[in-house]
Amino acid sequence: MDKELTTLFTGRKLIKLAETGSTNRFLNDLIQHETVPEGTVVTADYQTVGQGLGGTAWFSEPGSNLLMSVLFRPDFLPVPKIYLISKAIALAIKDFLNDQGIPAKIKWPNDIYVDDNKICGVLIENSLRGSQVLQSVCGIGLNVNQQIFPPGIPNPVSMKMITGKTYSVDECLAVLCRQLEKRYLQIKSQNFNHINNDYLKSLFRFFEMKCFETAAEKFNAQIIDVEDDGRLVLKKENGTIQRFVFKEIRFL
Repeated sequence: MDKELTTLFTGRKLIKLAETGSTNRFLNDLIQHETVPEGTVVTADYQTVGQGLGGTAWFSEPGSNLLMSVLFRPDFLPVPKIYLISKAIALAIKDFLNDQGIPAKIKWPNDIYVDDNKICGVLIENSLRGSQVLQSVCGIGLNVNQQIFPPGIPNPVSMKMITGKTYSVDECLAVLCRQLEKRYLQIKSQNFNHINNDYLKSLFRFFEMKCFETAAEKFNAQIIDVEDDGRLVLKKENGTIQRFVFKEIRFL
């Protein structure tokens, strides 16, 4: 069923599904078969094969959470700066949660945490042509009202678990769409420094001396930057600077 969120191009075309495999997959398939305007949003009450970054499963209780994908066409963005899309999406979610009184942080590469617990996951699928980004399908799974999670999920938390309030998922969607558009327009206007500065200020464990692990070693280091291509920049205790891509390193 198509609905409209007024005044925004983000969510102006809104497709609401009772159930789908994944909202990202649905939106990607739709793009292959018809002209889809930028800002189109797909939501579902339930995903049968919800996915997180790196192919991890995403479980959500039917009707309790915000499961959505949004289409952006950042053809103004050169490929070396592609991670700015992820930064903008994560900041929008963080902004939304902060406005609800929830002290969220962004955990690299693109999870949203409250303290040491995960409240939201993001999966961004980019399509490239040469040196330009053609489109980005941005999937968001935000824990809203769910309070019981399967035991295999390590550290989940929801908005309701934090505040004790029950939220309207549709109202959360409308407000989040406004935040997504605001942050997206910042990168469209080439306001990269503002995005980068806000992202670092919002980063989980930024500049804290913490333990990390690679395939070769465990070590203590500080996060000192996240580059425009998404690489995590760490400063070890001995002063050595190293850069890592996703899956090369994990937090301990």
